[in-house]
Amino acid sequence: MNTSSLAAAATRPTTGLQAWSADTKGSEYFSIRVRDWDSGKDRGDLVEETDGVVVWNAGSTAFYYVKLDDNHRPMQVWNIGSARRKRTIS
Repeated sequence: MNTSSLAAAATRPTTGLQAWSADTKGSEYFSIRVRDWDSGKDRGDLVEETDGVVVWNAGSTAFYYVKLDDNHRPMQVWNIGSARRKRTIS
């Protein structure tokens, strides 16, 4: 039985990059990867234990995602661009 589930895909408007997420273990924690469509390959970026939603910022320089806690509740909002940053949800 295949337990993989695709959650989201968000294309960076100004380049051939696409952030996409999938649950490959059936755990309802999603991993985010970045695909470079010019090469047709995923980059080395891997973000784990997310809700699967990916949103690029207005300038297409970073994307945002939500990390989940052990009970699958939203815990922190992170962004990846020039550096990884997080904000705790309160």
